[in-house]
Amino acid sequence: MVLLLATLVFPLHSCTQMKKQTKNQTEELIQLNRGQLNDALQKLEEQQVLTKNESAQLREKLNADFDYYLSHQDIGLPELKDLFSKTTEQLSNLRITPAIFIQLSTTYNAIAKQISMRNHPGPINPEDYAIQSAINQEMNDWFAHYQKNNGMAAPPTTQEGEQPSSNKPLPLPTYIKLKADMLGRFKLLLSEEMISSLEYRHYTETITKDIRFCETNTDTAKVKRQLLTGLRQMENAELDTEDREAIVDCYFILSEKHGIDIKKQLNKWLYGPIIP
Repeated sequence: MVLLLATLVFPLHSCTQMKKQTKNQTEELIQLNRGQLNDALQKLEEQQVLTKNESAQLREKLNADFDYYLSHQDIGLPELKDLFSKTTEQLSNLRITPAIFIQLSTTYNAIAKQISMRNHPGPINPEDYAIQSAINQEMNDWFAHYQKNNGMAAPPTTQEGEQPSSNKPLPLPTYIKLKADMLGRFKLLLSEEMISSLEYRHYTETITKDIRFCETNTDTAKVKRQLLTGLRQMENAELDTEDREAIVDCYFILSEKHGIDIKKQLNKWLYGPIIP
């Protein structure tokens, strides 16, 4: 009888510990996003894109939205849409420029990403995963409507002279920037002894090889095969969630540049299998 009770209690204890670890990890990632938000707003202040008062108002409101999520981690898409709507109403005294909208969308994309992985380390729920694209579409539609209603000037012309519409996504990073960002990230991990020199070589050679392949090839089937092969070679990477997400973001951008859909494979690589 005692043995039976012990076997029943142990899985419950393990489950509780797992939930605590997931909660702690969520809080750490949100804290990281707060830091990135504060750094971005400070930079906009220095560039005189935002006044000190505007920056303070944005910082207070978006950090409050992070606080709300940490206290309501069971929210779904309707609640997230409602939170975004209330935030834009409370910021109605500001002129929402593209620079300000980027900070808004970055905050809500960070929250949506946490929602998508709240079942970690178990398989994620498709409804949770779909929230990321749904809230992004909601925000883009809102901003397009806002610009139209407020008679905001069209963005500067591109090099080809084309006037990009307000609801088009921002340009994807160049191959050079992708390579520099990833090399910089792994150099930092190496310098902080988070990875070995052998691991550094493995990750950077795999990623830069795939970036070069994407830059020099137009055959979408070959590019897709190359990207998935690269991911498989790093499948057992012992990296923090943030660093694994950086790899996923890089490969997502590479796939987008070629019009390839590998979202399911990227999600499986990052979180494990999706609940059917």
